[in-house]
Amino acid sequence: MFIEAFDNVNEASDITIVEIANAIAAFEGTECRNFDSPFDKYLEGDKTAMNSAQKRGMELFYGKVSCSNCHSGPLLSNQSFQALGLPPLGPGRTLLNDLISRDVGRLAVSDDPDDAYRFRVPFLRNVKQHQVEQRNGEPAAGSVARIRRLRTA
Repeated sequence: MFIEAFDNVNEASDITIVEIANAIAAFEGTECRNFDSPFDKYLEGDKTAMNSAQKRGMELFYGKVSCSNCHSGPLLSNQSFQALGLPPLGPGRTLLNDLISRDVGRLAVSDDPDDAYRFRVPFLRNVKQHQVEQRNGEPAAGSVARIRRLRTA
């Protein structure tokens, strides 16, 4: 399958993390979209597509809670790396020669101390079809409620 999909792959040993990441990105970019959700219909002008609770949620998302600062674009993620202050769950990416197995986020790739514990903003597109989890494995609903309380207090 990879051999047909990538011009530079002639055999299995040619497959690197780059091809794997590109395959996942292509999958997410096509399979994780939906254009007939109530949200899509609302954006197309059907003001009856969303109920009042959904509209209130959208007002918070784009307004007071400011979710859309990071959750924007076609997949509802700006693909940036953010430090949310969530404890890691599991080993994740560990720094080379680090005696403690811990996920330090983007720092493990960039070697920039400013990237410590920064993780890519998860996409929220079609959140009803897939469970969104925070980097620490916590379901996003708990974090969303906590962030909303902090920002609306």
